[in-house]
Amino acid sequence: MIQSANVGIGISGMEGLQAVNASDYAIGQFRFLKRLLLVHGRWNYRRVSKLVVYVFYKNILFFLTQLWFNIYNGYSGASLHDNWTIALYNTIFTGLPIVALAFMDRDVPDYIAEKYPELYFQGQKNRYFNAKIFISWIVNAVFHSTICFFIPYYCLVDSKFIDGQDIDTQTIGIAVYSCVLAVTLFKLAIETASWTIVHCLFYFGFYLSFPAFVFSYGSVYYLIKYPYPVLSETYSITQRWRIFLSPQFYFILMLVAFACCLRDIFWKGFVRMYDRNFLYELQEKRKQIRKEMQFIK
Repeated sequence: MIQSANVGIGISGMEGLQAVNASDYAIGQFRFLKRLLLVHGRWNYRRVSKLVVYVFYKNILFFLTQLWFNIYNGYSGASLHDNWTIALYNTIFTGLPIVALAFMDRDVPDYIAEKYPELYFQGQKNRYFNAKIFISWIVNAVFHSTICFFIPYYCLVDSKFIDGQDIDTQTIGIAVYSCVLAVTLFKLAIETASWTIVHCLFYFGFYLSFPAFVFSYGSVYYLIKYPYPVLSETYSITQRWRIFLSPQFYFILMLVAFACCLRDIFWKGFVRMYDRNFLYELQEKRKQIRKEMQFIK
């Protein structure tokens, strides 16, 4: 059995299956170890690194909006968001989209990762997960949380719908929640290196499902004419789905997404332009390398 980065790799052979039974991964021949480490091992290291920092980022971003709201509710502990939307934040709306990146994202194709073994050293050098990267994501989460809360709050507080009805705190909470979802999913899209139809369905589909959820969630109280305790929560959000019909809401949404993610986009472009990293060069020459390998075959 081979020990690599605290992971046991067993090779089934003539000596039996003792090594395989005691290992984390099993391969049939020793030559398969090259692809397992250089391709799948490197991909998984990058995916897990992105997953860890993103989970911290999205939770700090969301729950800090509750902290900023305490400034305006006299530190009474009142919640800006509905209990069910809070519960579904990590389980559905942001919990499932990260699965697409954590399972399928690839910064370079397999033939490049296998042809250039020096890319494997990125994991040994902690290029994707270190203290500097972790702190930068935390700082970014704090910065994004201030924008996601204060811009919608000051734009909607003391405002009214077109019919003259006041925009209350729960409605502002829906707007803040929508901005948080937009920013977290936009940030996830920026970190995605390879796009597939699954990424598009998970990123855009789960964001668009939130307005549908709010509408159906707010209608439950009127559809079921019985005061179940669990349904009493839906009354607080009834009719507040109308915020999605307001042009002011979409202006706020675009403004928040622009203010939060513009810096990240420019920073990634700046790094790719001036940091002549070997990985970036391979990504730019990906098609050329593929043609050369096909010509050799």
